[in-house]
Amino acid sequence: MIYSTVFVLLLYAVWMDLKTWRISNRLILLGLMMGLSFRIVSDGWFGIVIFLGHIILPVILLFILYHIRGLGAGDIKLFSMISGFLGWTDLGLIVIYSFFIGAALGLPKLLAKGRGSKIHFSIAIILAYSLRIGEI
Repeated sequence: MIYSTVFVLLLYAVWMDLKTWRISNRLILLGLMMGLSFRIVSDGWFGIVIFLGHIILPVILLFILYHIRGLGAGDIKLFSMISGFLGWTDLGLIVIYSFFIGAALGLPKLLAKGRGSKIHFSIAIILAYSLRIGEI
């Protein structure tokens, strides 16, 4: 159930990204509220502490990539939202997978258009998520 919920949220994020090059903060907030609810149900009130740690760490670790324009803010928020539901190991693998998938998706565009080409990284994130969840 949790995996399906996250997948639907990511699917909607991809749709938004493809349509507007943005991911709505409302969608992220909805995902975060659902993740918090899941943590409280599964871990009790201590789940709040776990949840906060899980959503803050990706923001801290990926901020440098945002600062050098390697990732968009929406992409980092998606990683944070995913982490609210899953553990750090799963998130770490999803981040690594998404970087490889993003590189594979971006290479043809980079070769055709040169530096400064952008991709919809949310696609790499949902593919990486699907790959990781398929392994579990």
